[in-house]
Amino acid sequence: IGSRDPNHYTAHHLARLLGVDAGTVTDWITREGLPANHRGTKRLPQQGGDMWWISRRKVRSWIGAHAQLVDLRKVERFWFIDLMMGKYE
Repeated sequence: IGSRDPNHYTAHHLARLLGVDAGTVTDWITREGLPANHRGTKRLPQQGGDMWWISRRKVRSWIGAHAQLVDLRKVERFWFIDLMMGKYE
């Protein structure tokens, strides 16, 4: 997992699970309303800036409302099933 908290993802980790690049996840955050917060790290702009921190529960809800943006052929299958079924919450 991209963090030590199984109920949250970084944009990079979520991108891997959804089969897209991190820029797509960032676009979803800024343009499509994917709820995310900055994690509060002290990364410098040269390091890519602060990481996005995205709640598992909010990802599930967002996908439910934006299913047309998710290519099911590309997602990590078993993770996606667990996510949408609400497993581990």
